Amino acid sequence: MNQTQIPSSGLMQQDAKLSSLREQIRSSLGPSKEPRTLDEQLKRLSEQELNHLLSIAKMVKVAHGFGPNRNRSYVDLIREMYPRFHSGKRSLIASMLQDADPIENTSLTPVKSTVDYRNEALDEWASVLPTPAPEPAVTSLSTNTDPFIDRLTQSESSGDSQAEITIKDGRKFAGKLQFGEARLQDYRSATGKAFTQDEFKADEVLQDQVGAWHIADIDKAIDKLGDATKGYDRNGLRSVAHLGGKGGMAKFVKSGGKHNPADELGTSLQDYYEKFSGEDT
Repeated sequence: MNQTQIPSSGLMQQDAKLSSLREQIRSSLGPSKEPRTLDEQLKRLSEQELNHLLSIAKMVKVAHGFGPNRNRSYVDLIREMYPRFHSGKRSLIASMLQDADPIENTSLTPVKSTVDYRNEALDEWASVLPTPAPEPAVTSLSTNTDPFIDRLTQSESSGDSQAEITIKDGRKFAGKLQFGEARLQDYRSATGKAFTQDEFKADEVLQDQVGAWHIADIDKAIDKLGDATKGYDRNGLRSVAHLGGKGGMAKFVKSGGKHNPADELGTSLQDYYEKFSGEDT
C-alpha cells in the first residue's frame, strides 16, 4: 500500500513559522530581563566613553555642592544640565554618582551591584586611562570648582555640545560655550594641540578642556589690569571678556563701561556684565 507523503510546504512548515513567531513575541513582550549591574555597564564602555562620562559626572558633582542643588537628586540635576544627552547615559552617570557618594531622597532606583567594594570597578578602569598631557592652568571643566562656567554654558547653549551658529560675516561659533575659530586658534597656540572646529564640536571632552583654559586665560587678563578692576565683579568681567574678547574687556574697564558694543543679537557687554555679576564663586 502506498504511503501518502506530506509536502514540505504543508502543515509542518506552517507550524515552524508559527513557532518562530511565538519566540519573537515572547522575546519582545515577555518578562523583562534582569537589569545589568553598574559593573556590567561600566565594562561595556570604551576608555574614551568612560573618560567622557567621568568628566561629566565630576561637573555634576561640583554643581551639586552649590546652593539649592544640595537638596536635588543627581538625576534631576543631570537632566537640567544635559537635557539633550542620551537618557541611558544620564541614568548611568547618576548611578555612578550615587554609588560613589550616596545621597538620600534621590528618587533614583540604584543599579544592582554584585561587588562588595563598590569603587573597585571605577578604580580599575581609572588605572588604565592614559595620563593626560599637561595643560596650562586648569586642564578641564571637570576639575574646575567654579560654578560660573556652568552658568555661562547654560546661557550660551543650554548645555548642548552640538550647538552651532553662523553669523552674517560667515564666522561660525560652536560647542557648549560657542567658540569661534579665532579663540580656538588661541588655544592651539597655547597648547600645541591640532584640531579643526568640526573636530572640536564632535569632542565634548575637548570642549571642556578648551573651556577651562579659556576662563583661566581670562582670569590672567583680569589680574593684569590690577587696581583698574577694583569695584568690578570678577564674574561680570569674565562674561564681558567671553562676549567681547580680552581686549574688549580691558576697554570696558578702562572706559568705565562706556566701551559697550553689542553682538548681532543685540546683547551688549554691559548686558552680560549685569547678567553674571554677583554670582557666587
